[in-house]
Amino acid sequence: MRSTALLSGITLQPGTLRAVLLDRLTRSLGKDPDSATQRDIYDALSLAVREGDKVSVGYPLAQIDATQQKLKHSLAEIERQGAEEKAHEDIDIRFSKASAAVAETEYQQSVEANNRHHNTIPQPEVRRLKLAAHKTELQIEKAVSEQHMAELALATRQAEVKLAASSVAQCQIASPIEGEIVELMRRPGEWVNPGEPIA
Repeated sequence: MRSTALLSGITLQPGTLRAVLLDRLTRSLGKDPDSATQRDIYDALSLAVREGDKVSVGYPLAQIDATQQKLKHSLAEIERQGAEEKAHEDIDIRFSKASAAVAETEYQQSVEANNRHHNTIPQPEVRRLKLAAHKTELQIEKAVSEQHMAELALATRQAEVKLAASSVAQCQIASPIEGEIVELMRRPGEWVNPGEPIA
């Protein structure tokens, strides 16, 4: 009988999936099978196979309850939408530019008034207007920086959506080899611990 070696180091005889399913279930749940401290329980399976079924590579064997993973995916998508809206909003930049234009105009008008008639506008007021104009220029830079940070936050949220989608996909257990289901260790609706074989 020819044996098949898997990436995880498990060696199987054709027709047996017990070790493969044990390994795949453990990986799907993101748990270390050798960790004695991890005793999380998962709502078991909805099995897609019966004893005696022949399966090919990639054939769906079981589905772990993915309710929590789907909720996390939905939450990540909502947060991504909020980050996308913030990243594409440029109100602060436009407002800062408009404020800068007004502040610069006020400063220039005070300088021109003093050039026409000496000390029309007191020097402390001219300096205050110059500072206000400079401050609005800095506000533009700050708004541009915040826009950039919002774009980075959007990229983070997009990655979180992909991670959550991957977590949902991991709840699907597919056959890594071609073979036959010899024995089912669990029945639909049973609870399973990480690392427990299902077939």
